[in-house]
Order: sequence, then C-alpha cells, then structure tokens
Amino acid sequence: MRVPFFVLGLVGIVVSTFPATCSAEGTDPEAIIVLFDNGPMNHANGLGVTSAENADDFELSFVADLTSATIGIADFTGMSFPENWDGLVKWFIYTDDSGLPGTLLMSGTGRDTSYVLESSLPPYEFYWLSFNLNRRVSLSVGVRYWFAINLNRQLTTNSGITWAASTDLNYSPGAYNNPYGSGVYEPWILDFSFTLSSNTEVNYIFADGFETANSQYWSSTQL
Repeated sequence: MRVPFFVLGLVGIVVSTFPATCSAEGTDPEAIIVLFDNGPMNHANGLGVTSAENADDFELSFVADLTSATIGIADFTGMSFPENWDGLVKWFIYTDDSGLPGTLLMSGTGRDTSYVLESSLPPYEFYWLSFNLNRRVSLSVGVRYWFAINLNRQLTTNSGITWAASTDLNYSPGAYNNPYGSGVYEPWILDFSFTLSSNTEVNYIFADGFETANSQYWSSTQL
C-alpha cells in the first residue's frame, strides 16, 4: 500500500507517494514483479552448483527487464551452506539450442546477495538465495532462454552445495556443465527451483514555488 505524503511550507511543496515500507535504499517491496517462477523446491533432490554450472530454461510472457533472481539451495549435509559458500554468485543467460543452452548472451556477478532458511528437515536444510543481477537485462517475450548459475571461486571443488530441484517440470529439464567451464552441457532429469524478477523504480516529484508581481509559478523535478 502506498501512503500519500505531503509537506507544505512557505517556500514550496513536496509531493511524493512513499511506500508504506521501504528498504534502507528506498526500494519499494511492492515494485518487485516476478517474471518467471519455476516452482518450489521438492526437498528431495539437488545438483552440485560449485564444481558445475547448472542451467534451466525459461520464457517471459510480458515485456520487463530482469534485475534480480532467487534460487533454491539444498544442503543435504546440514553443514555445507552457508559454511562452504564464499559469497560469490555467477550468473549466465544463454539462447536455446534444441533443448540445451546454446550461445552465451550475457553474464555477470550477483550483488546484494542474501539468503533465508526455507525449511529444516534434519539433517537437510533448504534456503532461498537472492541476488541482484547488477544490470537490467532486456529479453524478448515468448523466446526460450537458459538461466545458469555457479557458486564459489573454487570451480573444481564440490562443496556439498546444490541447486535444489523443483516440483514443476517446465519446458525442458535442467542441464549441467561439469566440470565448470568444460563448455559441454548435459541434460538433467529434473528442473531447478528459481524465480526471475524485475525491480521497478519509484518516482519522486519535487516542486518549489515562487512569485513575480501578481503571478505564482511552480518548478518541478522528477527523479
């Protein structure tokens, strides 16, 4: 819910629509739009995502820029995540090539990473790992793409951290590139759990008034 906020004074007026709750950086939680949801975690399967680059396919149904992602993390040891995670998230977007990742379109390093415990089924633990893409990614509607992830700098080490499998089966099953950087993708039997989102910006209008003779004027700036 947005709360209208007005400040009146002798020299001017500030009009804005501040959200009811904002983050420290002023991001409106209500402005986060989920563009693609590949389903919840199945709490039974996952595929190592530190020594491999794992991927799953997706399509967008309407025009918007990708800005953030959330992936399901399954720790089947109960002591691998976050203990064995160095905080690094690398993401990739590929074209589709007959049901497997094709040409690399873009890649980057996630920032503003955060995680929250989704459930604990001792000794198993499941987390939602979220991060910003650190750029606005524009993709075509109705076109098949692949979203890929790799965690940690130790690319040859299987640290026990897995990308959790999804309960849904959307499009083609997931795929993996193991060892990381081999350039050869193989199909997996399940889908991965993840969402792709767009964070829209909140606009603020600042206005100030002044007088000349018998006339009043207003100037405004939109940020």
